[in-house]
Parts: sequence; structure tokens; C-alpha cells
Amino acid sequence: MAPVFLSYSRDDRAAVARVREALGEAGIPVWMDQESVLPGDQIPDVLNKALAEAQAAIIFLSRSYLAK
Repeated sequence: MAPVFLSYSRDDRAAVARVREALGEAGIPVWMDQESVLPGDQIPDVLNKALAEAQAAIIFLSRSYLAK
């Protein structure tokens, strides 16, 4: 798994994608659900494993994130 886990609202995916791109350009591997969850995966299990194995988590707090 990647050392950085990204948590965000789908409403914010454009802004998160820019951060993900910048981290990637800096050589920092990122775990992002849209790239890492495969069809048929048990989503809670995959998310829990990715978060447990991450060295850091970036949580994008926004109105959309807090509303869910």
C-alpha cells in the first residue's frame, strides 16, 4: 500500500486530484480509492487495510465532507 492515504468527499475530487498529482510528481505514493478499489472488493476491508498500512493520512475537510 501507499504511504499516504487520501480521505475526501467525492464533491472535492477535482481539488484532491491536483494534490494527488503534485504528490506523485514529488515521488510520494498515494492511496486514493478511485485508483485502488477494484470491482468486487469489500470496500470497508480495503479502506481499513489501506489506512492501517499508511504512514500518513490527508483528510480534505470541506462542507461536503462534513455533511456526509
